[in-house]
Amino acid sequence: MKKQYISLPSHLCQGRANRTEHSFGKNLIVDGGEKKSCLRWEFHCEVAGFYYLVSAYASMDHRPVDLFLNGKSIKTKALNRVTGGWTLPHVQKYLECVLPLEPGMHQLELKSDHTIPHLKEFRFVLQNGDQKSPLEDSFLEKLQKKCVLNPYQDPAPGLLRRFASNVALLGWKETFLKAGEYLKPSSLFRREFADILGVYTKTEAFTGPNLVQIDITNNCNNDCVGCWCHSPMLEEKGMPLSLKKQFIPYERTLEILEELKRMGCREIYYAGGGDPSIHPEVIRILRKTKDLGMVAYVNTNFTLFSKAMIHECVDMGLDHFTLSVWAGSAKSYLDTHPNKTEKDYYALKENISYLNSVKRGAPYTKIYHVISSRNYYDFHKMLNFAVETGSDSVEFTMVDIVEGKTDSLLLNQEQLEHLRRDAHELWKRYQTTDLKKKIVLFRYEEFLRRIKDDEDVKTGNYDKNIIKKLPCTIGWTFSRINADGDVNGCLKSHRIPVGNIYQNKFTEIWTGKKQEEFRKHTLAMKEGDPFFRMIGNDPTVEMGCYKSCDDIGRNQSMQRKIRAVPWWGKFLLRWMALRYRISLSLGKKQSELKTQKLLIHPTNQTAGAHPAASSDPALAGFLDGHKVFAGPEQVVIDLTNFCASECVTCFTKSPLLKEGRPEEAWFKQKLDQKKLESLLRDLKEMGTERIRFSGGGDPLFYPNLGDIVKLCKELGFYVAITTNLYGARPSLIEELIHASLDEISISLMSGSAETYVAMHPGTTISDFESIQNQIQKLVSAENIKVILCQVICNKNHHEILTMAELAASLNVSGFYYTMVYPVKGELESLLLTPKEACEALSLCDSVEKKKEAKECPPIDNFDTFKARLKTQTKDLVSRGSYDASHIGKVPCSVGWHFSRILANGNVAPCCKGANHPVGNLANASFKEIWKGEKYTEFRSKAKHLSKSNDFFKTFECFKSCDNFQHNLEFYERKITRHDKQ
Repeated sequence: MKKQYISLPSHLCQGRANRTEHSFGKNLIVDGGEKKSCLRWEFHCEVAGFYYLVSAYASMDHRPVDLFLNGKSIKTKALNRVTGGWTLPHVQKYLECVLPLEPGMHQLELKSDHTIPHLKEFRFVLQNGDQKSPLEDSFLEKLQKKCVLNPYQDPAPGLLRRFASNVALLGWKETFLKAGEYLKPSSLFRREFADILGVYTKTEAFTGPNLVQIDITNNCNNDCVGCWCHSPMLEEKGMPLSLKKQFIPYERTLEILEELKRMGCREIYYAGGGDPSIHPEVIRILRKTKDLGMVAYVNTNFTLFSKAMIHECVDMGLDHFTLSVWAGSAKSYLDTHPNKTEKDYYALKENISYLNSVKRGAPYTKIYHVISSRNYYDFHKMLNFAVETGSDSVEFTMVDIVEGKTDSLLLNQEQLEHLRRDAHELWKRYQTTDLKKKIVLFRYEEFLRRIKDDEDVKTGNYDKNIIKKLPCTIGWTFSRINADGDVNGCLKSHRIPVGNIYQNKFTEIWTGKKQEEFRKHTLAMKEGDPFFRMIGNDPTVEMGCYKSCDDIGRNQSMQRKIRAVPWWGKFLLRWMALRYRISLSLGKKQSELKTQKLLIHPTNQTAGAHPAASSDPALAGFLDGHKVFAGPEQVVIDLTNFCASECVTCFTKSPLLKEGRPEEAWFKQKLDQKKLESLLRDLKEMGTERIRFSGGGDPLFYPNLGDIVKLCKELGFYVAITTNLYGARPSLIEELIHASLDEISISLMSGSAETYVAMHPGTTISDFESIQNQIQKLVSAENIKVILCQVICNKNHHEILTMAELAASLNVSGFYYTMVYPVKGELESLLLTPKEACEALSLCDSVEKKKEAKECPPIDNFDTFKARLKTQTKDLVSRGSYDASHIGKVPCSVGWHFSRILANGNVAPCCKGANHPVGNLANASFKEIWKGEKYTEFRSKAKHLSKSNDFFKTFECFKSCDNFQHNLEFYERKITRHDKQ
């Protein structure tokens, strides 16, 4: 029998066609990778006659094409229907035309100057009076469409259901490959049983969380009345401005995502204290999430999403949008969003409709309504809003109040009765009409339960009637990372963080003591446990979980998962858990226990050394972002705070200081010699190469300095001293020479005796001459590098050239200029005016000529000095802020290659970090401090956060970063080289 139809499927298509590198469905042609197409099919006709030309495609907008048969046009503006989506379930058949075909070979061509519909096939069907409609789907086609999952209609599909959906979308081959990976024993155990094993131990975790919420920003452009953070009703309880400015930088977010992926996390939910759309890199973050193969959710008010952003989200395959609306009309929208207008409401509605018109199944859209006394009357319209915008789902929840501030949002008895009536009418309407085909009421039965009890609704204890019946396992399945880096065990535990991503890796937090304590308390759920006073917003309640638990659904899902395990499986898991707990009770070393975890979940090996650690430990630590694999390359040690001079530019003894001058006791501080010697030996063991004695006082007044330098040299350090040479005993110079000191930097701040006396009140011209004699003695010792330091202010800027000439006459090894630091604003009288800065720059030109002619010693960091000087030529506002223009040009890596020890034993993470110590040698060894949480926090924040962040307020990095050159050198020597490799 001759064939009555001719099928032209996508795989027979010739031309530039994309059939596989997309997720719309197996063998759908998306386009050729360009915004124009020329596709053709060659086919053989056996029976002469008139044929229906039938197309099968999916499209969410009008994308007309031209069709040609054997080179002749047969239809323009073909394939121009909207089918309701882009994926396989949205494929529809349409009759394009009727045309005669003769036996033999033919060619069908499709041409378009723009993107085309998602084409499944063309079919020529021979006209026959007895046949069925050529547009009717076959049984297999109907079954294929029916198999594709909708996550809102099928929130918890079984394995067979998921397998069938993948076959429909991907085909048998891809599905079996995916199933093979899915069912590998290690993968299966980690995914299906590792979290249950953790629950049975009561505290431990053997895999990462399934879902993590990341609050990438705390900022928001809305002021929803029921918001815990930005509601205008909160007044002084609202989120402070400093906290609103917090956000997780793009680079740190990427590190977190990659770590979570390694831990087995599958879903990321972007929401929280602010709206994700405000983050400057939100699209890049979402794209990275999808590139890692993770499911991405976004909870947003959607007011800042442009059409371009919408298309990017659709193109990247974003999975879910939860759209926070809280209204079904302009009136209720304004009642719940005081800073919005009617225009904003209609623009939002139009934007959501546009999203649903261009998306291809995903991202699935859920409209989210928080019910309060301000919008309860709009209940039916809220459902209509979701239907009218073409959204997939709608969810209702009750407002969670902040005691004493948003209490008026609770419903009174009359309002509650009104809401109940509307809610039950809606449920009945949903059950008896075709609404089920248009929208999914997400967790609606849970909403009905929450409004069932009068007293619970009036007091806001919506979940009291279920919490007691449901074990809390959220500590094994979920985590929340806040914009300030704090990590919470559940959505309502924001007052009890279990760690911070700037202090520890997420893996360390997830398996840490605080998270284990959280699991222990929440699983037991004992009434009267003071732990639960810290859950939620109201510290006056005994059990914060009763008010509103946002994790009920996740806990219910975990219980279903546990119940689905057969009895023998539960027995085996309980035996494994018991064995593990016995190991704990017997006091096995923590490292041994962690090894057991790694055997179960090998991807947890983020605690190991970075691959680059063996070749370059400092670089490896920087790339890791948290860890240190060696000690600092250079350490500055403030041996003593005492100094005999009172330099006008000094930030501790300048006579210009008033309130900023330290107490007299501060000047008497000095490091204990035994602790110092122990510190030096530790540093040697840690790999430190260079030691500089400098700081708040003059190192030359530290007892037995010569012996300390000698010890440093015996340990193999390069040793340098920064001093003003004033008041030191003459014999000390000889001791330093004999001890083989490598370098001495002398703070002179002048080019003449007159300026020296002006810069050092209380000194005389003979003191200047004496210091020159000592410099000459040091220069004559060939083993010591002698450097002159010139701090420039308005009292000595006129001598910039003279200073170079002095350096040449003394034949020192080198010299450098730096700008006065206006500490605490009390030295601002020393700052250069724009005119003086211009004069100084002119003198620098003369110095540059001497440098080129080799008429003066080498000048360290001369370009940096001139750049800083140039910033002072602009206006008075910029005075004293030298590094604002370039501080972010290279990443701050100082936490991996530098440290400073103060005379009181405090450890400062950088030169300007004296007011932000990360530890003290009286309480811990430098090794412990160097690897401690405070130091780790500094490293991570210094690397990722802007120096305008409040964390760096006391550092004043923008004014003057004394470690900028160190960071620049590290960047050029290590990071740039690594990137090239």
